[in-house]
Amino acid sequence: MLGIVFLAITPLQSSPPPPPLQGQVAFCTDSSYVDGGAAGSARRGKVRGWKNAKGAVVPNTALWEALIEELDMQGRVVEWVKVLSHVGIEGRVEADRLANQVM
Repeated sequence: MLGIVFLAITPLQSSPPPPPLQGQVAFCTDSSYVDGGAAGSARRGKVRGWKNAKGAVVPNTALWEALIEELDMQGRVVEWVKVLSHVGIEGRVEADRLANQVM
């Protein structure tokens, strides 16, 4: 899961800052872990001192912190889109291949 969170940060860091009022992007992922974390559970974990609702320590806190910081710094509106995995969505297969190279 570590690599998946890292891969969510990288494209945001490499994209230019948005012009005023034009900072909306869609981020597609087949990872429920990234989709759920980015959509809110990471921020809730941060508020709880990086504990989940059951009181357990949230894994990969440094990467979640980095993702939250990057999103806040850029001021973008990010729409997190959960896509199906392994169904031949154009570009998704290539993204999976690249992700596996990094991990």
